[in-house]
Amino acid sequence: MLAAGDGLEKTWRKVMKTPRWHLLCVVVLVAMGCADGPPTDDGTSPTTKTSPEPATSSPAQPDSPPEIDIWTAVRVGNVQAVKQHLDTGTDANSKDPNGAPILNAAAVYGHREIVDALVQKGANINGKDNNGNSALHSAAFLGRTEVVDFLLEKGVDANIKNNKGETPTDSLKADWGTTQFVAGLLQIQVDQQSVQVNRERSAASLAKRGGKVG
Repeated sequence: MLAAGDGLEKTWRKVMKTPRWHLLCVVVLVAMGCADGPPTDDGTSPTTKTSPEPATSSPAQPDSPPEIDIWTAVRVGNVQAVKQHLDTGTDANSKDPNGAPILNAAAVYGHREIVDALVQKGANINGKDNNGNSALHSAAFLGRTEVVDFLLEKGVDANIKNNKGETPTDSLKADWGTTQFVAGLLQIQVDQQSVQVNRERSAASLAKRGGKVG
């Protein structure tokens, strides 16, 4: 994850110029500066190929954080590095310069094991970014079913609302153009059919927990 700077400002200006910018607040804050994420098992993959940091690549000792920063580790799905960060004192409730919790980033990239590790170390499952969006909003947006189910099992509020009164169920209803736009910012290649199928599964999970539109 990049620090605030020209990249963040340019991305935000691009979003603000779109007619549907207000709908992108579900995940756009965690998209700032993100790129080259790894493939996931639910039908999405990055548009550019990168190799995740090998778990043994860091020479750091167990009592020291790894060389890779935790935001990058979350983005590329480096579970071991994330756990090492958490074991050596990195805050599981860390936020980026735009107020997006690191849990939101793990959720939108679909890394359930990392979400689990963060929650085990005290990450607030109902934490929100500056626009009031939670990890559940982020996971639902791209149909990250495993993450949605995990968060629900951990007791997340199925009807948690953002600043516009939208629930995670509303996130499932984002139109395909919006979905592609945000996925493009994240550099995640999305397949419409796969996303739709996983959104339907997520919708069923949310409905079982009383999830409703805002």
